[in-house]
Amino acid sequence: MKTEKKLLFFEEAPGGGLEVWQHGSIRTLYIRNRKAIQSRLDMVQKEKLQLQPTRAMMSFLLFQEKPQSLLLLGLGGGGIIHFLTHWFPELNITAVDVDERIVSIGKKYFALSPLLATPQVTIKNDDALSYLKKSKQGKESVILVDLHDGDSLPVFLYTPAFMAHCFDSLLPGGVLVINVIVEDESGFTSLLVALRHVFTDVSFCMTFENQKNILLFAFKAPGSLDLTLLPLKASQCQKKYGIEFEAFINNVTRINARYEL
Repeated sequence: MKTEKKLLFFEEAPGGGLEVWQHGSIRTLYIRNRKAIQSRLDMVQKEKLQLQPTRAMMSFLLFQEKPQSLLLLGLGGGGIIHFLTHWFPELNITAVDVDERIVSIGKKYFALSPLLATPQVTIKNDDALSYLKKSKQGKESVILVDLHDGDSLPVFLYTPAFMAHCFDSLLPGGVLVINVIVEDESGFTSLLVALRHVFTDVSFCMTFENQKNILLFAFKAPGSLDLTLLPLKASQCQKKYGIEFEAFINNVTRINARYEL
């Protein structure tokens, strides 16, 4: 029997409407009048990440096996939070989103309310840059940046100032992961220049076939990264978490220590 799609929520918004649809057990948050998927969650198996770039962002686990604290800039439907709370019950998670409607949708339609009743998860309704400016330095094991709206990135993301705040917020050995939507080469180059202005140690990008997403990975501690260990760690993490890490590391490109225009 074919399962029908059901519209659970719709709201007009600047730049396009917000919609939540359900198809079987899968719930999807669309933005910009269904031109982009913001988040997708299996309501039966919430710990199973549904979108490939989101699964790929978990590649930070190849470098931070037991993270103590994690900052998520850009909430979406909260699929990442469900994954992390399932596997890391001791991990302190803070999620920041500037759009109060997204926070409300996450609570009502993506099962975030029960998690917020625990001390493990905190959601802040704030601008990412403003939050970083106010946050404690040297606090986070991992920072995940997922701030695109399906079409573009905030202007502040292209600045060394933003990268510096991320650097200062990380613990020694901390990992920064940025999910980038690439529209043109010049914009991507500007982002890399800002990143390398601050994160001068080894960093790399991860690409995906037939997608505009590129992930950037940067590391705080100099000399902390041994890329020769990636295949072994990817195999171990793939068996543990059920994520295709072995395929992901085949699409990794090292970024030069100096990336300048």
